[in-house]
Amino acid sequence: MRYLGQMKTYHSHEIPADCSVGIGFECIDRDMIKPEKCYNPLAACGAKYARCQTGWAKCEREKGVYNWGWLDDIVNNLLSRGVIPWFNVGYGNPAYMPHTPNPTGVGCMPLLYEDYVVEGWKNYVRALAEHFKGRVTHFEIWNEPDIVHFWYPGEPDAAAYAELIRLTGGIIRSVIPDARIGACTSSNPKHEYVSKLFENLSPADLDFYCFHTYKQYPEELINTGFYSSIIAIAKEKGMNHLDFWMGEGGHASWHPVYHRACKGGGGSEHRQAVWQLRRFLLDFKIGLKLTSQFQIADMMERPYQMATSLIQNTPARQGILNGLIYTPKKAHDTMSRLSVILSGKREIIEDQLQISTPKHDYDPIILSYLREGKEVNIYWLPIPIEEERPLLKKATQVKLLSDAIKNPMVIDLFTGIVLEPEDCEWNPETRVISGLPIGEYPILICDKDTFEVE
Repeated sequence: MRYLGQMKTYHSHEIPADCSVGIGFECIDRDMIKPEKCYNPLAACGAKYARCQTGWAKCEREKGVYNWGWLDDIVNNLLSRGVIPWFNVGYGNPAYMPHTPNPTGVGCMPLLYEDYVVEGWKNYVRALAEHFKGRVTHFEIWNEPDIVHFWYPGEPDAAAYAELIRLTGGIIRSVIPDARIGACTSSNPKHEYVSKLFENLSPADLDFYCFHTYKQYPEELINTGFYSSIIAIAKEKGMNHLDFWMGEGGHASWHPVYHRACKGGGGSEHRQAVWQLRRFLLDFKIGLKLTSQFQIADMMERPYQMATSLIQNTPARQGILNGLIYTPKKAHDTMSRLSVILSGKREIIEDQLQISTPKHDYDPIILSYLREGKEVNIYWLPIPIEEERPLLKKATQVKLLSDAIKNPMVIDLFTGIVLEPEDCEWNPETRVISGLPIGEYPILICDKDTFEVE
């Protein structure tokens, strides 16, 4: 293979709005991240969307007096860099709930409190919509309501969550008629919960639904039917119009011992970036409109707070920026390439590759699509993330099943290196490329004029 250079990447303001790559800008309502250190690195990786939590407790510390300054700062800084913010609207407020089990009202659901708390919530939501009208269009209501950590006091209740969506979404739409209203559930929602949620909503109540998923291996979401079963429930309940997003998920570069994704603790930036590449591409393959990785930076400024518990030690380092020093990790680098290949007009097509590999424990995963009318093919092996196996160099040959690609080039999406086959490695008559690498992360094949090289 001949070396051509590096795949060219772009700043967020150069990436079109049809990009499906997002990043989490969460937990700033609890001062766990310093946003001012994140704006420029975020925009440099090309991510187009940022999920922001609105923090009622931080906006209204005194009843009836709203301080939007901190949230204005976030929204304006993102917009000025070409990043589109979307809101997760949620959490309680000790100003109205004096006996909350935590100082920021995390997880404290207003409809489970007295009438005056509900009125305070309604006033806050209306003021939020009025203040950010024209700047924010998508509003996800509450965060992971199906788990006890974020539904206090009481047990998670799908019918009550539906009531919160109808109430909150209705207020937002009274101010912003074309607002898009969303719901979400956690990594392990019970089907009964999801079914009851949709039973208690009409199609007019909801525009998008977010999965929040942190599976150890990206392919689990396909193999176990996680996505398809929930989408099927939604359609069965008449929600055929919904857009489906992966609104929160990720793999950390370091885990504490006994973490669900790494029982022995530890990890690496390498694993995080491989997971990210595979996850974003799989989400696109099955039709999700957006994937948002949790999150922009490791939460290292203060302990992580849930409704009734506090993680005193450093939580899993989920950020694409290193915690206190805010420097890019490998996943920041790989996201910059995802932002390019997952933008532009795209259409999934049937697999256009026939891959011959050495004997291996895993069958290749193939993604083929048209980007601005040009064929793009991607393949990898679903090797367990923690094995960190090196690529098998020059180990496979690939037959292109269509004649769309005339002058093939090969992009290593982990390193960004761009290659083209030597004359002896490309047979335009049989459509076979030989001497290709294959392994745990995605390799892309396209025509030479599909992506820019520098």
